[in-house]
Parts: sequence; C-alpha cells; structure tokens
Amino acid sequence: MSVANIRAIIFDVDGVLFAGKQVISGAPETIRLLKKAGKKLAVVSNNTSHTVEMFLRKFHGAGMPFAYEEIKVATRVTAEYIREKKPGARVYLVGSAGYAEELRKAGLQLTEEGVEADFLVVGNDREISYARYDQGLQALLHGAEFIAANRDPIMPTEEGLKPGCGCLVAGFSAMCGREPDVTIGKPSPQMLKSALKMLGVLAEESLMVGDLLESDIVGAKGLGMQTALVLTGNGEASRKRITHQTTPDYIWPDLNGLRNLL
Repeated sequence: MSVANIRAIIFDVDGVLFAGKQVISGAPETIRLLKKAGKKLAVVSNNTSHTVEMFLRKFHGAGMPFAYEEIKVATRVTAEYIREKKPGARVYLVGSAGYAEELRKAGLQLTEEGVEADFLVVGNDREISYARYDQGLQALLHGAEFIAANRDPIMPTEEGLKPGCGCLVAGFSAMCGREPDVTIGKPSPQMLKSALKMLGVLAEESLMVGDLLESDIVGAKGLGMQTALVLTGNGEASRKRITHQTTPDYIWPDLNGLRNLL
C-alpha cells in the first residue's frame, strides 16, 4: 500500500478528535488542511445517544468543517440499514431519545409492543427496565430481526468507564439463545462500508484513523483499508496489545502525523 493511493480518510471520534468534551490538540487544524488538500473525509462512531445534528453542532463548534453526509454514527447507520431492507418497518427500540429521532427521520415506526416489531434495535439505555427487557424478548420470540448498535461492553465517559451497549445485547442474547443478526458499529463492517459507499471510494484507497485497536484498527484491516493508530485517547493502551496480525500501517502521537501525508 502507498500513501499516494489514499483518497479518503475516516476518523473515529472519541479519543481521536475529542477527549470527552475537549477538542484534542491539532485536530481542527488537521481536518481543515485535509479538506483544503482535497481529501475525502468522514467520521464514524459507535455512539448510540447522538443524532447526526448533535455531532454536526459539536464539530462546527470546534472548528471542524464536516458536512452532514460525512457523519456516519450508529444511530444513523441503523436507520439507513432498516429503511433499505424494509421501508416503514416497525421497530422496538431499546435506546436513547436521539436513537429514536434518527429512526423516525428515516420513516420508521416505533412501537411499544414487542409483538408488533419487525426489528428489535438494542442501543445503550441508561434507564432500561424489566418491562423493556420483556418487550424486547417478545419481539425476538415473534420473529423480529435482532440489531445491535455495537458490542462494546464498556464505554468511556467524563465520569470514567460506564456499562456499554454490549451488556444489554448480551442480556437479550442470553434470553433468546442467539447472537444479533446484524451489528452496526465497529469492528463490524456495516458502518465502515456505509462510509466508504458515501465517499465513493474503495477500501484500499482509504485510511482509518482510530485509538482503539480492536474496533478501529482490526475492523478496518478486515476490509482492506490502511490504518493509523493515534496515541491519544486509548491509543497508548491499544499499542501494548498490538500483535503481528493487528499491526497498523502507521502509529502517530496524535493527528498531526496525518500532515506528513499531504
């Protein structure tokens, strides 16, 4: 693979562009330089609470000129997946208000009765109750397709590590005795394939930049993308877990390493 072949760059968000609410040093300047150089850009995130508009406000507030179509977050990719498979489908959602908003924008119907659902969508729900587990189980028992936003067991927050979406997914899997039919977030290929299609590029023409070895790097390598691990966020811990099979093409202290590709 050659640097000259890189037409598009896809970024993880948390730990790469932001640390919590704080912008990582050099990120806005690097994004603007890449845009000026004519590189195609996109961001991908396993986040299950934010709408695209919420991300857009966050990026623009930090001086990162991403466009609406360049943002591929789990909530949006889920909605696109279901709309393509069954327009107007009925969905039982275990997740946030932001997730619900993205599903509705795609013309999907949210139901509170699991037996009516064509799809069970499981995101992170900090207020999950026994009743919601019950309705989700009824959806699966009545033939709903099982969609997991991601399988992350924990997630970083400004208050430290918190339970992730994977905990809820595991609960539904234990009840119904099967794994999700589709996982949207990284390292599953669904989200990255969606971003590549939107950018109109081949995997081998693209670079994935992330701080998590198992999701960002392994997921992208599986598609044949070039990969870069940044040591911000969880990058230092990820570097210690690198094996021969998971070695990224580049390792940089931060996003400033990208400027060498211009």
